[in-house]
Amino acid sequence: TQLDQSLINLTQTKLRYLPTTSISVSHSTDLNGFVNPENSTSKAIALHQTKLTLGFTWQIWDWFSTHREIRNVDKDHEIAFLNLRETHLRSKTEFQNFLDQYEVFKKTIEASDLLVSKAEKMQRFYREIYRLGRGTLINVQQSNSRLFDARVSLADRLKEKYLLIAKILFNMGYDLVPPNKM
Repeated sequence: TQLDQSLINLTQTKLRYLPTTSISVSHSTDLNGFVNPENSTSKAIALHQTKLTLGFTWQIWDWFSTHREIRNVDKDHEIAFLNLRETHLRSKTEFQNFLDQYEVFKKTIEASDLLVSKAEKMQRFYREIYRLGRGTLINVQQSNSRLFDARVSLADRLKEKYLLIAKILFNMGYDLVPPNKM
C-alpha cells in the first residue's frame, strides 16, 4: 500500500545517512619466496599473510540537506498515513450509512408487502362481489390496478435494496458490475 511504501522510503532515507562501517579480511599465501636456512635440502616454506581492514565513515558535512530530505520523506509518510485514516473513516461512514439505508429499505419492503397482500384481498373481494352480481366491472378493474401498482412498488423497493447491496459489495472490492451500470 501507499503507507507501506512511504515507510520503506523513510527507513531507506534514514539508513542512507547513518554512519557506516566496513570490515574486510584478506589472506594471501606466497609459495616461492622463503627458503629455510637450517634445512640442507632447501625446502621452500610458504609465507602466510592475513590483513584485516576496518573502516568507519559518516557524512556530517551535508547534515542540513540530509535532515531536509528526511523531513520531506517523513512528511510524505505522514500524508500517506492521514490519507489511509481518511479512507478508513470514509469507509466506516459509508458502511454505517449503508446499514441505515438497509434498515429503511427493510421497513419499506415490509410495508409494500403488506400493501400487496391487502390489494390481493381487495381484488378477491371485488371479484367475488362481481361474481355474485352485486359489484361492477369497474370495481374489479380498479382493484386489479391497485394490485398492479402495489406489486410494481414492491419490485422497485426490492430493486433499490439489491442495488444498495451491490454498491456496497463493489465498494468493498468484489468484482461486480458497477451499480451505476445496472
